[in-house]
Amino acid sequence: MTGRDRRWTLGRACTAVVALTLATGAHAGHAPEWLERAAAVSVPPADAHAAAVNLLDEQAVVLDDNGTAHLVRRKAVRVLSAEGRSAAIAWIPYETSSAKVNDIQAWILRPGGHAQEMGSDRNLDMALVNGDVFNEARIRSIVATDQIQVGETFGWECRLDQRSMLREFEWSFQDALPSLCSRLTIDAPSSWTVKAVAFNHAPIEPLKRGTAWTWELRDLPGIPDEPMRPPITSLIPRLAVSAISPSRGVPSAAFEQWDSLAAWLSDLAAVPSRPDAAVTAKAHALTGSLRARDEKVRAVARFIQGIPYASIQMGNGRGGGYQPHPSGEVLTRYYGDCKDKANLMCCMLRSLGIPAYLVAVYSSDRAYVREDWPAAQQFNHCIVAVAADSLRGPIVDHPRLGQLLLFDPTDTNTPLGDLPIEEQGGAGILMVREPGALIRLPILPAERNRMERTNEVTLTPDGSIHGTIRERSWGSVATLERSFFQSLSAAPYRDRVQAWVALSAPRAVVSGLRAEPMDSTGAFELNLEYAAERYAQAMDRLLLLRPTFVERWEEVPSSDTPRTTPVDIEEQTCRELTKVHLPAGVTVDEVPEAVHLETSFGSYRWEVESNAPAGEIRVRREIRMHRATLAPDQYPAVRSFYERVRAAEQARIVLAKTGG
Repeated sequence: MTGRDRRWTLGRACTAVVALTLATGAHAGHAPEWLERAAAVSVPPADAHAAAVNLLDEQAVVLDDNGTAHLVRRKAVRVLSAEGRSAAIAWIPYETSSAKVNDIQAWILRPGGHAQEMGSDRNLDMALVNGDVFNEARIRSIVATDQIQVGETFGWECRLDQRSMLREFEWSFQDALPSLCSRLTIDAPSSWTVKAVAFNHAPIEPLKRGTAWTWELRDLPGIPDEPMRPPITSLIPRLAVSAISPSRGVPSAAFEQWDSLAAWLSDLAAVPSRPDAAVTAKAHALTGSLRARDEKVRAVARFIQGIPYASIQMGNGRGGGYQPHPSGEVLTRYYGDCKDKANLMCCMLRSLGIPAYLVAVYSSDRAYVREDWPAAQQFNHCIVAVAADSLRGPIVDHPRLGQLLLFDPTDTNTPLGDLPIEEQGGAGILMVREPGALIRLPILPAERNRMERTNEVTLTPDGSIHGTIRERSWGSVATLERSFFQSLSAAPYRDRVQAWVALSAPRAVVSGLRAEPMDSTGAFELNLEYAAERYAQAMDRLLLLRPTFVERWEEVPSSDTPRTTPVDIEEQTCRELTKVHLPAGVTVDEVPEAVHLETSFGSYRWEVESNAPAGEIRVRREIRMHRATLAPDQYPAVRSFYERVRAAEQARIVLAKTGG
């Protein structure tokens, strides 16, 4: 586990292939036979609207008796639009300590059957992620996006040898593009056990020839980029395979039970998880003046969050991708990746007598980890579980370890007591030698992910306004606000705030701005002043006032085409109280009716208070969304909900000038 959205073990990135005996290589003007066959396939009319189509995508793994995997990857893509040229890329991730790329070639098939072979000048070898201090994870790539034209076919082939502790393989049968033929083959020694399970698809029966197992899917439609779509990893068909050797002499790891995997991960982290004298001294220095246990945990958490993220990936093929560096080393260097930071936090807390444990999770899709495949490959991130005691927040109950509070020390925008929303509800594994290692991360209620806003507005007789806003947010809403605030310098952040205020009041100008990223309650607070000339529309002796002065909630989904993917809704609550102070000689003549909406996935209310003090209008609005994944045919109901919300917020209050 190397950090958020990172998977350096080659078994994950470069899964499995057909045990191919196909010839490689091509002379100028000729392509290999497999590519010519793939390019001869016509694109079905149903896929003609796509940017590009995967004609063939196949991978094969041949496992020898000592556990070495010999891989071949082949892919052919037809480009159907200028946008689809971005699919003309060959890439294969590998690890320098455990894998060797023997060959990678690519061709463009042009009209008339002419083939252009990509030269060595387009063969790139680069770090998988820029900015790592050192990383054995690299990519071999050939890019032809500037060479290929619409209607042409790009094909590539790679051969690689890999020796890794993990004998786990994943194969995604497609990306977002349509796929006409996708297959995976694993050829293992006859004495080995091969187990496979399909995700996001009905069970896939393999074709077995000798010792080779082949799984194939055809004619998969593309995955459209629809609004509020779940992560694509929750939609595309995937196959998970474990190859288990009966020999204790084969240095490989595949697991039949979650507790066995947890024990393996625990053993990997055992030595690095021993706090040395420097770690212990630092923990006591951070907490020496604090008496309450919770305050000590918070002090350590803040310190760990402040340590810069930097990855040093070494020995991944020997389990290094899941093994943290020694805590003392991370403290001295003052950088580390997710598992390094999490491990240092655990070591510091243990030195203070506070139990803490490493937890492996998948960071960007809560549905990614499946309980029916015990595999380290399913995880790409590491967080911390702390004995909860009186701590409050995302809690899990363990049968032996008791209540545990989960915390992500890599996420600098999420304080202790919260959990990044993309991790909530997913499965994780405690790196402990205890039964019940597989846990389900809690889902925090919508009330924890909320924004509260107070808007004080003074109206002048000509319809101009001057207002002050105090906005406080918690949970995932605050995390988003902090990320914007901390990623931008003062001027761009002010421009962003100015832009969203001007959406509702086009002539509005922000005159004062103060943000506090985290107050004593863990909230993000934003305070601002703004003014807009002639905001209310004058009509003779009337003023038409829209009391929804600023917007910052969900936009109305715009697509009205037939929906093909589910609708993903996140839990969130937003409340606002607006007070409008009227000038002398102006009274309320007419107010819109209250709007109350209730659905299975959310609720909304907008109303003008009837008991406001004289000379004042008070408007309350609240939207509360519940976490839900709805079937595609429910999308019109979601659109209707947001359209009704937007319509309510366009309503005007009619004011009358009573003076001379």
